Amino acid sequence: MMMKERKKRTQIGAVQSDDKLIRGVYGGLLAVIVIGSVSSMLCVLIDTAITGKFLGTAAMSATGLLTPAVLLTTMLCTIIGLGLAAVCTRYMGMAQIERVNQVFSVVFYATLLIGAAVSALMFAFAPVIASVLCRGIGDPEIAGHCIGYLRGFAIGRAFTATVIPLNGIMLLDNDKNRVMAALLVTLVADVILDLANVLVFHGGMFGMALATSISGILEFVVMMLHFRKENRVVSFTRTGLRLSDVKDSLAAGLASSITQIGMVLRGFFFNRILIAFAGAGAVASLAVANSSFAVIMFLYIAVLTATSSLVSMFFGEEDLHAIGKTLR
Repeated sequence: MMMKERKKRTQIGAVQSDDKLIRGVYGGLLAVIVIGSVSSMLCVLIDTAITGKFLGTAAMSATGLLTPAVLLTTMLCTIIGLGLAAVCTRYMGMAQIERVNQVFSVVFYATLLIGAAVSALMFAFAPVIASVLCRGIGDPEIAGHCIGYLRGFAIGRAFTATVIPLNGIMLLDNDKNRVMAALLVTLVADVILDLANVLVFHGGMFGMALATSISGILEFVVMMLHFRKENRVVSFTRTGLRLSDVKDSLAAGLASSITQIGMVLRGFFFNRILIAFAGAGAVASLAVANSSFAVIMFLYIAVLTATSSLVSMFFGEEDLHAIGKTLR
């Protein structure tokens, strides 16, 4: 009787210890992702503030009109990488490090190729995209702003496309400081380059977008330095790559992609309504409001990312208790 009671207490203590560990890991993971999200949000808010202050209402209207196009290209570039962390953590939970490296490598290469293709198309067809987005405006200045921004944004698109999957891998490979450093570099570079554009170079919306691209490329460089570490777990490989892993990653991130498609369609048609009934000024006002709405969106994405990563790892370990605790 006493033996059974002691064993029961030991099991309860182990469960409580596991619960505390899960809370600690989840809290730390969530904190890093939230800080990263806040940094990204600050870049958006700073870009909006500087654009409105120095480039005027026409530039702000262009910003609002471009939102659906930017979201669409982001979705196309990251549609595979969104589910990468979930798939990799599942194999990590199974202690199959070779499979982790194979999945990471093939998804990274595919994301880079898709990003390069989207960049080339965006740069080449910027006038066509701008004409569709600006239909009914009747203001060539706004259309010019749109073309300039699309081309400046396209320059860094292939590199910034990989940042989302790389963020998940950094957290998985216990390099949280890398994520923080990359985000800090991005934020500082974005502010300095934005101000240099409007105060020194006078590059207009092309310069604003180019500043964003250069900041994203610097973030990419900082993240890639992780793979020079000797004690890393995840690494690139060229052997055993499977296209089926791309499909698995796509399936894991499909829910987020569907949400982004909905946001693209909503933004496009809402802009058409504003143009028809309120004019370009209303589109500029919406651009400012959307920057504020990003606060809530980024927080939800942070919770989703942290939960997905931990649940996938525990799923690989077949630990039902840990899965339930994480979800609760």
